[in-house]
Amino acid sequence: MKAIRAFSILLGILMLDSALQTVDLRGASQDASAAPAKTTSAESVSPTQSLDPSPHLDSPRTNSLGVVLIRIPGHSVWIAAHETRVQEFTAFTLSTGYQTEPVRWKMRYGGWEQRDWRQPGFPQTPSHPVIFVSYIDAEQFCQWLTRVERTNGLITARESYRLPKDEEWSLAVGSSRYPWGARQSIANSTPAMASPGGHLASDRLVDLKAFPPPLNAGNYAGSEFQDPNSSRQRTLRDYRDPFPQTAPVGSFPPNALGIFDLGGNVAEWCLDWYHRDLLSPELEDKVPFYNNDGGGRQYRVVRGASWIDSHPALLRADCRFFEFPEQRSDHIGFRIVLTGQP
Repeated sequence: MKAIRAFSILLGILMLDSALQTVDLRGASQDASAAPAKTTSAESVSPTQSLDPSPHLDSPRTNSLGVVLIRIPGHSVWIAAHETRVQEFTAFTLSTGYQTEPVRWKMRYGGWEQRDWRQPGFPQTPSHPVIFVSYIDAEQFCQWLTRVERTNGLITARESYRLPKDEEWSLAVGSSRYPWGARQSIANSTPAMASPGGHLASDRLVDLKAFPPPLNAGNYAGSEFQDPNSSRQRTLRDYRDPFPQTAPVGSFPPNALGIFDLGGNVAEWCLDWYHRDLLSPELEDKVPFYNNDGGGRQYRVVRGASWIDSHPALLRADCRFFEFPEQRSDHIGFRIVLTGQP
C-alpha cells in the first residue's frame, strides 16, 4: 500500500507541475457556465508538500498548494498568510474543469468588454491574487481543496477549508484603526518581496494610527493608480506605491502575525452574510451607503480595502463592504482558512 501511495503522490506531482507550467494566463474568456464542477480523476492529483500531521499549535503550516497557514491566536483556525493566487486557482480549474462566468465590463472610454480571472484587463502573473471570482467560486475552491487533501490523507475528516468568518478576519487584522497600525514592520523595508512568509528587515516596529498611510503600507490607490477598466480616479494624497493595479502577494510587509495584504491589493470575501450591525456607529455615519444591508441575507461580507481605494473610511481595518454572492470584480479576491482539529 505504501508503494502504491508513493507512486500516486509522485504521479500527482508531475501532473500538477505540468498543468501549472502549461496554463495560458492570456487565454480566451471562460464559458458562461459556473455550475459546480464534476468530480474527475484529476482530483487524485497529489500535493507537492504535505501538512505536518501533528503541528505545534502555534506553528505555521504549509498546505498542498504551498500556502502558508498562520494560526489565529486562541482558535483552531489557520488563516492563509496571503490571498489566493492565480496559480492556486489555476490548479483548481485544471483539476476539476470548473469554469467561471465572464463579466460584461463597462470600459473607461466607452464600450463594453468581457473580463474574467484569466483576462482581467491588466497584467497578472501566477503570483498575483486571483480576481473576478465570486463568493460561490471561492466556496467551490475551498470544497475542492478539502476533498483533495482529505483523499490524500493530508488533513483529517474533522478539518476543512473555507472562507474566513468576519470575526476571524478581524482577529487576523488586529485592533488598530488601520491595517498598517500597531506593530507592523514598516521602517527600512522595500516593496516587491521575493516570496510571502519572509519578514522584511526592519530596525523598529511602529504604531501608526494616523492617516494617510506611511510609505510602503500597502497597495492602495496612490498617485501611481491606473484603472483601465473604469473612470474611477480618486487617489490618496501624498502616497505612492509601485503597483498601478494589483501586486504580487507578499509585496508589502506583513502584520505582527505574519499575514500579508489584509489592507490593500484586493478586498476579500468572508463567510458571513452582511448586516448593518457589523459597522461601528462612526462608520455608519461616514459611509451611509453601507447601512443598506438588504435585510441581512442578501449580500456577503467583503473585508479589506483594495488597490482602487483611497477614502480614509474605506481603508480602516474595521470597515466592511458587501457584494452579491454572484458578483465578480477586478478588486475582489479571497483567502482561505483551515479549521478543525488535526
